[in-house]
Amino acid sequence: MTTPVCCPPGSWPQLLRPKSEINKDDAPKLSGTLITVPETTDYKAYVVEPKADVKFLGSIMVFPDIYSVRALTPNCRSGDRIGSIYDALAEKGYRVALLSLFGDKPYDLAVKGPDDGDFERFDSFAQAGGVDWFKQQSYSVLSPKVKACAKFLQNVGPDDNKAIGVV
Repeated sequence: MTTPVCCPPGSWPQLLRPKSEINKDDAPKLSGTLITVPETTDYKAYVVEPKADVKFLGSIMVFPDIYSVRALTPNCRSGDRIGSIYDALAEKGYRVALLSLFGDKPYDLAVKGPDDGDFERFDSFAQAGGVDWFKQQSYSVLSPKVKACAKFLQNVGPDDNKAIGVV
């Protein structure tokens, strides 16, 4: 498998599935839930709770890359494998929150994708509107979401473990 043009040489390829496989019955079932972050009206997070029979080790707040993740945008093309990673972390004792930084418009849904569906040959930064999308993702837009999610994770953690890791 070749690496898409969006990713630097040597990195893992984007977590993509062909459109024909989106939400198939045999797609991995995600064990978390999509919540509205408390004290907000529209910030979403996909949260996987730690398994009850393991010691709680802390919380992990995950920032998605610019592309859609099935846990946040169910009709998207990608993210099945990443959801399984969150589930595995929860089995080890972590509460994992995937923050929906880009709302319902992650890059690949906001900017027209390739007509043939082949994202491995797609130069997404050359598409019309791509640069404007990036300009809209400023600190002042994204930081309130990060702060609200961090506060939520600290409030739901036990008193003796308020630690939050960020990925």
